[in-house]
Order: sequence, then C-alpha cells, then structure tokens
Amino acid sequence: MRNTLLLAGLAFGAVSHAVAQQPVATRALSTADIQSWKNIRSSSVSNDGKWLAYQLVPNEGDAEVVIRATGESRELRFQIGEPPVLTGGPGAGSAGPVVMIAPSSKYVAFSVYPTAKNAKQLRKDKKPLYNGVAVVNLATGEKKEFDKVRRFAFSGERAGWIAMSAYAQDGPAAAGAARPDGTDLGIRLNHVFHVLNQPLERRQSNLLEEMAGLPYVNGDLFAENLGFAEFNRDMRNRVLACCRF
Repeated sequence: MRNTLLLAGLAFGAVSHAVAQQPVATRALSTADIQSWKNIRSSSVSNDGKWLAYQLVPNEGDAEVVIRATGESRELRFQIGEPPVLTGGPGAGSAGPVVMIAPSSKYVAFSVYPTAKNAKQLRKDKKPLYNGVAVVNLATGEKKEFDKVRRFAFSGERAGWIAMSAYAQDGPAAAGAARPDGTDLGIRLNHVFHVLNQPLERRQSNLLEEMAGLPYVNGDLFAENLGFAEFNRDMRNRVLACCRF
C-alpha cells in the first residue's frame, strides 16, 4: 500500500512538472488592444466619504464618468464623449476640475464633450467644438445637462448652487481676443506653435475655432520650446504688418 501511494505521488509530481514546463500561449498586442486600455482621471471623493467619482478614459474614443458609493455596490455610469488628450504642453488638459462633487455630497458635476465621431467631423468642417456640463443628483440618479459651458464650480457657501462659465456669444474666438498693447503676443505665438506641432486627432477638443483650423506641420519644425518673448504695442503692430501680404 505504501509503495502504491509512493508511486502515485511520483507520477502526479511528474505530470505536474510536465504541465508546468509546457509553454504558455501568448498573443502580440494589437492596435485595438492598446486603444481599448482605459485609465482613471480626475477622481473626486465626497466630503462625507460616501461617494467616489472619476473619468474612465480609453486611449482613443469616448469615455465615461463613473460614480460609486464607497459603502455599497451602487454605481452610476454616464457617457461623456471624447475628453481632450493630455499632452502636458501649453493649453493641454482642462482649465479647471472636470469632475467635482458638491461640498454637500449631494450632487456631482462633470464636463461633457463632443463624441469622437462628432469631433472628427467638426474639425473636418473647421467648426468650433463646445463642451457642456452635466449635474447628477446622487439621491435619485437624475441627470441634467447644460450646453456650451467652459468651466463650472459648486458654491462652497450655498451648497445648492453651481456657477457655470459659458462661451462668449460669438463663440470661443471672441472670448480670446488679443490685447492691443501686445503684452500677450509671445504667449499666443507659443500656443500657435504648440498647436501646429500636434496632429489633429490629438488636439484639445475645445480649442478656439481659429486654432482648431491650423494644419499639422510634421517634421518637428515647431517642436522646440523657445519660451515666451516679450512684446509691446509697436512690436505687435510690426508683426501684424509683416503678415499682410
């Protein structure tokens, strides 16, 4: 009996060793695999610790906002379109929070963007892309959306209020008028060079219309960061005169 058990144990060990030595089948990553990877951005935790909200963003395509209750299995998900690509350069990312939980822990607000399909068509037609904002009641799950909102913030003193910064009436370009004294010309030129160095599909979704219409110049011609030059009114007028041809 003891010999039988010993032989059985040796046989099992030999089989296990043979299985362990067999090569594991692997598959090369495809472009679709990489594009489908998702990462968490702009996470926010409520003041009472009961809620967590964040963006769940693929490397390419439309994203969603996930709102989860920390003490139970309740979860809310909302499609938000395609957020801008974070490149780390000037103008990249958002000018403010894109997911925010109210100080009262009763509401969540988050930015909403054009879908990847719509954004591609708008860029092709050289039309501006506008963001919006959605507000969710955490008690009921009800969502309300507001169009053409650049930024937003909850009121710390009045928990039931939210402030929204809308686009200018004539579109984003009107809100970005240059200073006639030329003091912001260096910053604006640097921003233009940054946009020229970005492929169309990687540009921020809410660029000013005239910036979104700039072509992509390949070959690293505008890749070098030269810093901000200081201009005055006379220098600005000379630059503008050189552009009239």
